[in-house]
Amino acid sequence: MSPCEVEMVGKSINYDTFIFWDCNKTPQLQNTHEKVLSALNPLREGLFPPDLESVTGINEEDRSYIEKYGDLLVSARFSPHITITRILNVRDAVDILKLIQAQDNTYFVASKLTLAYSGPNGTV
Repeated sequence: MSPCEVEMVGKSINYDTFIFWDCNKTPQLQNTHEKVLSALNPLREGLFPPDLESVTGINEEDRSYIEKYGDLLVSARFSPHITITRILNVRDAVDILKLIQAQDNTYFVASKLTLAYSGPNGTV
């Protein structure tokens, strides 16, 4: 992997219960994502991750992505982020988002990829 500068640009609530620290989606980051997806998706052999069955707020397009890629935010829908947490109560999402002190406009250089098991709440 070529070193890639990553800029953290904001925090968001996704699929009702996931709190993300969002990255700026640069062409270099998208290209790296596409290469990894192309190389690794065939190894999935159609696996449908059981933890995605508990995700709320998904539609037919989301389900199609899950069936094709085993995830929601891939390919053209790639949304680079760090998953901070998954909350239990949808009504708490906005209040929790306000409490997070993660700094926007933070930069770092990613120079390695690590494969890891994604836990039941999208965390590693």
